[in-house]
Amino acid sequence: AVINGWIPANEADTLGSKLARQYSGQVTVTKLGITSVDIHQVPTLLKNKGIFKNYEVLLSLFKPPTYGTYDPTVLVGIAFTFFYGFILGDILYGLVVIAFAWWLGKKLGHIEMVRAASKVGTYMGISGIFFGVLYMEFGGDLPQRLFNLHPIWIHRGHDVMTLMLYAILIGCVHVPLALAIGFWTNYKHHHMEHAIEKLALLIGLLSLGLVALNFLGVLPSAFFSYLGIAGLIACFFMLLYALGAMGLVMFLEVISLSGNVLSYCRLMALGLAAVIIADLANALGAHNPLFIPLAALIHVANIGLSIFSPTLHSLRLNYVEFLPKFFHPEGRSYKPFKKEATW
Repeated sequence: AVINGWIPANEADTLGSKLARQYSGQVTVTKLGITSVDIHQVPTLLKNKGIFKNYEVLLSLFKPPTYGTYDPTVLVGIAFTFFYGFILGDILYGLVVIAFAWWLGKKLGHIEMVRAASKVGTYMGISGIFFGVLYMEFGGDLPQRLFNLHPIWIHRGHDVMTLMLYAILIGCVHVPLALAIGFWTNYKHHHMEHAIEKLALLIGLLSLGLVALNFLGVLPSAFFSYLGIAGLIACFFMLLYALGAMGLVMFLEVISLSGNVLSYCRLMALGLAAVIIADLANALGAHNPLFIPLAALIHVANIGLSIFSPTLHSLRLNYVEFLPKFFHPEGRSYKPFKKEATW
């Protein structure tokens, strides 16, 4: 009889020695390798450690990455938690998120995905508290109203333009990073046409940014404008070289990429909406003590929105703006052969 299966390379020798001891002289173990196997048939075993193991739940909607390609779990986990805290930015709300995550883990922690999600929820709450300290928000502007405490960083309700610029700056890092990973992944696997395409789009996006900054007066020297135009021309010819006539169409993707960057303004807009609602609730309670129960009810509703809305939009920025530029979820999950209970 022949049994054919998959096992991580670093465990193959251990398996062979165990079988040799158990069935001395009766079993022969041969390692076949994967050089002649379609890469899409090779199962993927994710190797995230520590807290990042829990973040695999965020990518559970997709198949695993194709074997040999880049696993984005760590980057998605860091970005998602950062985005969520940037939007939530309230100490009280962050504490509520942690409490909700703890309750969820206590009630349904026997389910592996729920247990991982509850731990991720704890990290989300910690991130919200961190930004809440920077914004000095505890149920909105209560620290200012009660103790005259001022923000360490910015007041979101007053410094809207500054908040928006920081949100766009985050996009200016996140989107080019995705293109850089796409270039590196394709180059590593000798997919040179796609590697040149990703590099061209990265150059085009950065060049368009230089032209825009020169036009806005941030980089007033004409040198930056000329450098940006040269980069756009280089992007155009690189796309023609890599994709032929399709390069003409793909060149328009540079404009779409700038839209991807501007999409990060939602980090500002959602957080601003939440803090305005919280501040209005506080103003209502301060105006008339009889309205305090109503203000508390508004805060409860706002907390509910602040748990789910930032989660969805933080995921969207990763799923729509970041992952499609390099992520190939076409793999097969590695599931070890094991004896399972019949009940």
